[in-house]
Amino acid sequence: MFDDRVTIALGINNVTDEDPPGCFTCGLNNFDPTTYDAPGRFGYIRFSYRQ
Repeated sequence: MFDDRVTIALGINNVTDEDPPGCFTCGLNNFDPTTYDAPGRFGYIRFSYRQ
């Protein structure tokens, strides 16, 4: 049915739904956006197909 050309990925970011710690040296929103995602917990699914 599926071959090596089809890839399916499932995932969840921030599974425990933790709030980012405060960062007083960060300029925007008082947290480091490179360490924590702003929306909190969210799931995703990705389908890829190579020709």
